[in-house]
Amino acid sequence: MVLNRCEMRRFIFLLLLFLLIFVVSIKVYENIKQKDFYETSFQGNIESIQYDGKSQPTVKVKSNLYKFPFGGEKNELQIGDSLVKKKNGLLVYQFRKGVLIAEYEW
Repeated sequence: MVLNRCEMRRFIFLLLLFLLIFVVSIKVYENIKQKDFYETSFQGNIESIQYDGKSQPTVKVKSNLYKFPFGGEKNELQIGDSLVKKKNGLLVYQFRKGVLIAEYEW
């Protein structure tokens, strides 16, 4: 089936509209996730660490799982390290044996 000019323009318009809605949806979802993390607070020792295919760790602290976009370097995060994240902030503090060793921004 061959499309005439009007149908082709309509098809291109709908395709571009779909792509625009898709990109906006992704941005809104990312902002919601960041806002959720912004309002979260926790403090405790790392109980377990799992890495995904992109070397991003999922850390278990006080039986809650947190996925971080940082800490993928070998031995950067270790079981037993303390993590502290204050509510209404994007900084996560990492302590090892009571000494601040790293500060991460979400």
